[in-house]
Amino acid sequence: DIGHNAAAALALGDHRPRSAPIAVGCHDLPPEQYHADPCPTPSLSRSILRLLVDRSPAHARLAHPRLNADFKPEHKREFDIGSAAHAMLLGEGQALEVIGATDYRTKAAQVAREAAYLVNRIPVLAAQHQVLTAMVAAAHRQLALYDGWPLSAEALVEKTWIWQEGDTWCRVRADVVLPRDLIIYDYKTTAGSAHPRAWGRHLFDEGLGLQAAWYTRALSSD
Repeated sequence: DIGHNAAAALALGDHRPRSAPIAVGCHDLPPEQYHADPCPTPSLSRSILRLLVDRSPAHARLAHPRLNADFKPEHKREFDIGSAAHAMLLGEGQALEVIGATDYRTKAAQVAREAAYLVNRIPVLAAQHQVLTAMVAAAHRQLALYDGWPLSAEALVEKTWIWQEGDTWCRVRADVVLPRDLIIYDYKTTAGSAHPRAWGRHLFDEGLGLQAAWYTRALSSD
C-alpha cells in the first residue's frame, strides 16, 4: 500500500511553519511554491518516491524540504539549458536572460549570470540561445505529428496536481496535460545521445517509467 508505507516513511517531523492549507485538485502554482511542498503535511513527489524506491527513507528525508531542517534548494547550472528549453517550448516558467558573451570566463559575463539568478531568470549565452531556438523548433516539428499539438486553449501547462493516497499527500507538476484525451506531454532534453537504444537505457536509469506511473495516478485521482 503506497499510501501507508509512504506515510510511515515521511512521518519524521515537519520543520516548516504552518501555512494556508491547499486542497486536493489541480492548481496553478509557481515552481518555487511547488518545490517547497505546499501540502498540509509533508508530501510525496516523484523525486522523493524514487529515493524511497531506489535508496532509503533516510535519503528521502534528507532531500525533503519539509523534513530536513537544513534543506536548501540546490541549483545546478547544467540544468539551465533544459530549463530554458522548457520555458521556450511551453511559454511558461522562468524568463531568459541572453548574455552577449561567448563564455563565462570574463568577470563581466560572470556578474551578468549571477545578476540573472538573483532576479529568477535563466542566463544563457548568445550562442546557447541559438542552439535553444533550433532545439525548440525541432521539438515543435516532432510534436506536430501527434494529437493536441499545437496546444489548444484547454491544455493545462505547468500545473500542479495534489491528491491523497491513504494518509499520504502526493503531488506532481506536469509539463502539459490534455484533459479531454488524458494525454501527458513531458519534455526531456539530453546532452547525451538521442539514439533510441541509448535513450531507452537512459529512460530507465532516470526512473522515467516510475514518473509516468506517478503522473497517471495523479490524473486518475482527479
